[in-house]
Amino acid sequence: MAGSVEHLAVAWKLLKKWRGRQEETGIQSPALFLAGNICPDGIHSRDNYQRPMKMHTHFRDGIPDYEFTEPENLTLFHQRIRKFARDMAPVLPRELCMGYVAHVLTDEYFMRTVRPEFMKAMEPLGLNEKTEETFRYFTYDVNQINCRLAREYPEMDEVVRLLRAVSPYRIPGWLTEEELTRSRKWVLSFFFDQPWDPRPPVYLPYERTLRFLEEAAEVVGEEIFGYLP
Repeated sequence: MAGSVEHLAVAWKLLKKWRGRQEETGIQSPALFLAGNICPDGIHSRDNYQRPMKMHTHFRDGIPDYEFTEPENLTLFHQRIRKFARDMAPVLPRELCMGYVAHVLTDEYFMRTVRPEFMKAMEPLGLNEKTEETFRYFTYDVNQINCRLAREYPEMDEVVRLLRAVSPYRIPGWLTEEELTRSRKWVLSFFFDQPWDPRPPVYLPYERTLRFLEEAAEVVGEEIFGYLP
């Protein structure tokens, strides 16, 4: 799945794409839309976190990574997104719900495009989707890419300003205010505030990530309204 700063970069591109279309999009608070884009990963801050919890917040219960793009699994995944959007419409600010949905659609596009390329790069090493070492390499590359994006991607300072100022929020029945506050503070600290030792990613080229951000913003920007009530 895409990293936190990748999600924020896609979200910012969407906000710029939709600028001047507040009536159509319903976005009055860019800060809440940005915050929504990091909500699904907020589960990492839950006490006694385990991987199945993340699968749940990403509508992936019972759908392993290596079977995600099977047609029947994508159908189920999309049904769950629509149900979430319907259920949340009466209780969540629209921007927060839209951001949440944008996150999982961005992850879907990542799983369809970038992830298979990474897995192909693992084959000469004798690694695959089920080997633990694969995900150590993946995590290293994603963290290096996201730390660089945090420092170099255009207008990221404005994204950070909005995230620091946003009022507390929660996703009822999914994620608590405390969990989401801790998670947002961790993202800001880890990627933006802490010193970074710049080293190049090994298997995921930074330039490929820049193309992914452009592509994902186009795809998600076209598809997202089909999931919202």
